[in-house]
This record gives sequence, C-alpha cells and structure tokens, in this order.
Amino acid sequence: MDMSDVFTKFKIRKVVLIYVLVPLIIGLMNHGLKWDAQLEELFCNLIIILYFVKEIDDKQILVNVYKDFLVKFDWKIIIQMLAVMLFLLGVVFVIVYGLEQWFPNIGGEIDKTLSKHFHTASTFSKICLAVRVSLITPIVEELIFRGVMLNRLSQRWGVKAGIVISSLLFALIHAEPFGKVFFAIFMCLLYLSTRNILFPIMVHSLNNLIGVIVLLTLPGNTTVIDGAVDETVLLWVGLFLIIITLPIVIKFVKQTWPRDQRVLD
Repeated sequence: MDMSDVFTKFKIRKVVLIYVLVPLIIGLMNHGLKWDAQLEELFCNLIIILYFVKEIDDKQILVNVYKDFLVKFDWKIIIQMLAVMLFLLGVVFVIVYGLEQWFPNIGGEIDKTLSKHFHTASTFSKICLAVRVSLITPIVEELIFRGVMLNRLSQRWGVKAGIVISSLLFALIHAEPFGKVFFAIFMCLLYLSTRNILFPIMVHSLNNLIGVIVLLTLPGNTTVIDGAVDETVLLWVGLFLIIITLPIVIKFVKQTWPRDQRVLD
C-alpha cells in the first residue's frame, strides 16, 4: 500500500513547525511539572504521531499499510538491511579511528559522556529512553523524513533531489551527521523499493535498538570504544565489515536507486 498520495497532502513547513513547537511547548509546561526528561521527550513524540494519525482522513489506509507490509515482508530485505547496518558500522569505526589519530581520545570522551549520562539515570528514565529511541522516535522520524519530506521534495524537484535533501536534513538533527546521511539514503531507497513506510520504520527501530542494548549492557564507567579495543583493531574490524558487506550494499543500491523518474510513480 503506497502512502505517497497521503504524504504529499502534508505541508513540509507545517510538519516542521509541529516538530519544533511541540517540544518547546511541552518543555515550558514541564518547567513547573518537573517530569522526567526522557518522559517529556517520549510524550512529545507521541503527540507528533497522534498529529499524523489525526490528519489522515481515511484510517483504513493505516490498516491497508500493515496488510501490505505482511504481504511484502521478505527475509531478503532483512538480510540486505543487516548488511547495510554492518557496512555503516564499519564506516563509523574507520571514521572514529581517523578522528582518534587527529584528536586523541575524542571517541572515548564521546562514549564516556553518553555512558555516564545513561547509567546515572533512574530505571524509569532508562525505560522511557529505551522505548522512545527504539520504537517511538523511529516512527516520528520516518513519517517526517521518508514520508512527508521525501515525497514532497520528490514531487517538486524529482526523486534524486528528494533523497539527497531529505537525507541531509535528517543528518543535521543528529549528533553524528556523516554516518546518518548514509543511513537516511538507505532508508529512502528501502521506502522507494517497498513503497511501504513500515519497512524503514522497522529497520530504523532495529538499528536504534542495537544502540540501546549496547548502552544497557555497559558497566557504569565503561565506554564502547575507549579502552575496549586497540585503535588498530578498530580500524581492521571496520575495514572487514565494509569489505564483506560491500557487494550486498552495492547490489541493493543498484537495484533501488531511481533512474530517470522526475517524480515518484
């Protein structure tokens, strides 16, 4: 079930306004209520999802999208996306290695900050973070970037421009934009190849869940990179992941990258 017609009815400026204003308004309200910060962000994302549901006039479309997802579900897609995620992980390892050479301990400091912040949080806060990052946030971001932005920008400037611009915008709202821009491009291609938004939502959730599991399994003062492995090992592991997954990634891109379409069919 292609939701392109549904997404093109949304205005990018209105969606962006909702995406920006909801956290601001909830944040001001929470200034007096003193909710947990992760609960606040979770609540903001749920409001944005409800906005999308409200704006879809025919709710049967949501049921049809789910049915279409079950029909199109193929383990081949899962294998391709796992290869993509391993490829991107390898790219990140190589980048971190390079950064470590130019800026010693930068990877360790970033990981240490994330790890300490996570492990000093309450159990309730951890649960809210895990639910938000691994389930709710992927839904919001896919609806906005692969749903509304990709379709609207493709309608105006063509599919290739839609892929590039929506991916760059997606990367700009994340802390590690270089890796995220490639992740966003792959999610665009997955959406275009399946014409079902649930596929990129599923892969995005799986990708984020892996990160949450890593944080959950780290001891309080342990980091992912700093002191865990030798920097050279990090480089070789990254190169190994890139090499073994590159054929699958190249094949996926060749099969799904748009050719001559000016707009989405």
